[in-house]
Amino acid sequence: MDKVRILHLIASSHGGGATHVLDLAALLPKDQFEVTIGMPEDGGNVSRATIEATGCLFAALNIQSGFSLSAMSEVRRLLKNGRFHILHCHGARAGLYGRLTSLTLINKPTVIFSIHGFATPYYGFPKKQLYLALEKGFQLITQHTICVSKAEQSLFLAYKLTSKDKTSIIHPGIPLDRFSKARSSPSRLYEELKLKSDVSIILSVCRLNIPRDFETLLTAVSIAKQDFPHLHLLLVGDGPLKSQIEAKIDSLDLETAVHLLGFRQDIPDLLELADIFVLTSDGWEGFPISTLEAQAMGCPVVVSDAGGAKEAVLHQQTGLVVPKKNPKALADAFITLLKDDTLRSTLGSQGKNRAQQDLSREKMVEQIVAVYKTAVHEDA
Repeated sequence: MDKVRILHLIASSHGGGATHVLDLAALLPKDQFEVTIGMPEDGGNVSRATIEATGCLFAALNIQSGFSLSAMSEVRRLLKNGRFHILHCHGARAGLYGRLTSLTLINKPTVIFSIHGFATPYYGFPKKQLYLALEKGFQLITQHTICVSKAEQSLFLAYKLTSKDKTSIIHPGIPLDRFSKARSSPSRLYEELKLKSDVSIILSVCRLNIPRDFETLLTAVSIAKQDFPHLHLLLVGDGPLKSQIEAKIDSLDLETAVHLLGFRQDIPDLLELADIFVLTSDGWEGFPISTLEAQAMGCPVVVSDAGGAKEAVLHQQTGLVVPKKNPKALADAFITLLKDDTLRSTLGSQGKNRAQQDLSREKMVEQIVAVYKTAVHEDA
């Protein structure tokens, strides 16, 4: 066979899933694979330009919300004209469009499905049952399902959607060279953010949307400020919950302590500035990439015990895992770390070592290539 033609389909250019697809575009061996990315142009952290800079093809698709026959026609046209050997769907919406469309083709591609956060069990009853039924049907034409964490795989199998031998656990990887050191002087950021150099800084990088739990995060910051009056939270990202977050900041009188920074390209620099990285979730969670980036930079991490977060961050080894929706426990974790320089340094160092050993993009891509080769061979 000549090069294997792959279509990666994802329904958002925002967040960790889009970053994961960009990594695959950059690192899948060009002598073995011809890659096209089908993605909406919806203003996220991954764009047409960043995809095309990897040498891969980009196809703009309007599949970011709802469901429409015109969007399905776009996907079908792309699949038919591309004559792809593999259709790799990332996330539930892309899985719906891609797999439903593939059923209409005479020459069907091998279908791979990646779960980047299994949200279906957290929906209300009618929607949950519908989505579970759809997924069970789609699994009949899915050659293999990739789960980003053991928690995701366990939940998927608990609903008897497929068999264990048709799933793999492949953790996302990160570009370690980008997060091995910061690229500018911290003084620039202190000046830009109007912060004194002796303040305590907590950093969170995420989409401002569910399943993130900003109420717990902001309440915990308010509690921790009683012990650390000069505590500041830097919140990087944007999304539909921004106005709710602003209202909560106002109600807790945190206007001078919480900084909404929007999208940023200097995450390594911000991580070097931070004393703690935090990610709070309520509901599903895959294997959050932002926590891997923090570990790679040697920043201790605090996460809520949701989904695969406690696999991404190892409790008392590379960070602290606290119960969901528990502001007091989260504040206690902040206070414990801020009071103990040695503990922060130890957790940060162990996180950095772990990232170097286990969390590289190259290791992730190697595992995914193995899935592709097995799947294509079995379908041949």
